[in-house]
Amino acid sequence: MISNFRVIIVGGGVAGLTASHALQKAGIDHVVLERSKEVAPPVGASIAIYPQGARILSQIGCLETAKAACRPCERFITRGPDGKVWINSDFFRNVQANHGQDILLLERREFLQILYDCLPNKSFIKLGCRVRDVTQDSNGVEVILDDGTVERGDMVLGCDGVHSLVKQRMWDLANQKIPRVITAQEKTSMVPGGNV
Repeated sequence: MISNFRVIIVGGGVAGLTASHALQKAGIDHVVLERSKEVAPPVGASIAIYPQGARILSQIGCLETAKAACRPCERFITRGPDGKVWINSDFFRNVQANHGQDILLLERREFLQILYDCLPNKSFIKLGCRVRDVTQDSNGVEVILDDGTVERGDMVLGCDGVHSLVKQRMWDLANQKIPRVITAQEKTSMVPGGNV
């Protein structure tokens, strides 16, 4: 591990676990702080992994395990409220033919478990860690947990979801430096600047 640089990853979902894989491959010290007490809590819906995502799974050593957990889809069918078929296409076959890779469909919980199980070193993952605050000074960053524990590092990676505390703290810091640089509209929009 590179001992003079440490990343604190807030959130142990898909992004956080994938980041841990990448950082372990690069030899970079880090910690993943997940608020749930389970690696794969029973929340969320299905996840579709397209060929671009499968390439990343291959690079981090998870693709074959993910493939083994899936059954390839052949057709894409959409029905209206009356049950009548609106769309019936070879979409999945076309993706496979054009990209050399099936679209993988998994339950989120199952996918998280695969990402965790394939980690070379699971000791970087800490469960049951609820983040209270994130602070920064000239020496780095601190992530303060609800139990008073402080994780110190050089960088925070916010993988804590749509209601991200890390994102909120980054917005607060940006607005301290340049007042109103992050607008209320931008905070609630899906794209930077708030325009589609």
